[in-house]
Amino acid sequence: MVQSEPTKSKLTLCASYAAVPLLVAVVSSLHPVRLQAAEDGPPAHETALAAAIDSQVYVELKSGREYTRATLLLLKRDPKTKQVISLRIRESERGRLLTLNLKAVWQVALAGKPIYQAQPEEGKNGRPAKVSKAEARANRDAEARKKWLARLEARGLKPWKDLTKAEHQASLDRHKAMVEKVQTAFPGMVVYETEQFLFCSNIPPDQVIPYVAHLDAMFDMMCKMYRVRLGTPVWRGKALVMAFVERQQFQQFEVAFLKIAAPQSAYGLCHSIHIT
Repeated sequence: MVQSEPTKSKLTLCASYAAVPLLVAVVSSLHPVRLQAAEDGPPAHETALAAAIDSQVYVELKSGREYTRATLLLLKRDPKTKQVISLRIRESERGRLLTLNLKAVWQVALAGKPIYQAQPEEGKNGRPAKVSKAEARANRDAEARKKWLARLEARGLKPWKDLTKAEHQASLDRHKAMVEKVQTAFPGMVVYETEQFLFCSNIPPDQVIPYVAHLDAMFDMMCKMYRVRLGTPVWRGKALVMAFVERQQFQQFEVAFLKIAAPQSAYGLCHSIHIT
């Protein structure tokens, strides 16, 4: 069961048992998201970067290279001006330590919100400025969003609002409260938490770990498929996944928690519900 909460009060829920590949359950939970521009300026972005030390951040270089879930370790400052001139990060894939010149960085985001945004370069001597790959991509994304908003307006629709950190945390707390109830009803359910998911299952650990280990990578893949910028919050809180060993347990869960009888042929179901 994959459970994700859109930016309204409803929740998209998918339930399944272990016979089904789990990645197919995530697609219906994606929703339009928006990146907000960060206020630029030395005091604001340097304060934000300093506050993000030891946190996982998304870093995009002007070359177009991306580092997802990199750990920001320290900021190097110019001895004279005291301004930040480089970032020290640990990449998530291979754990390498990298020093990035700030002039080469296009954007740094924390929890999907930019905390540093480079300014477009200005032309010199009458020549147009060189546009970096990252800036060109940002321009394309902005133009695509503009067209998307126009289509929504033409249909009388509005995009979902961005959520605050407190709203995401409140949703995560509700997810965990539901997990506790499920664990009471189904002893042996263990919770594995990743950056994007709460995975609750009674599948033996040696069998379930490969699923858990690839959840966030699957999330990144889906973001790329739907052209959602890596590092952008998609779930409300985190996606809650519940996977059962036996079909009978899956069906009992559906009846006990969702008040429906799962068809005998069903390997998984999706629901929109309210969690209170």
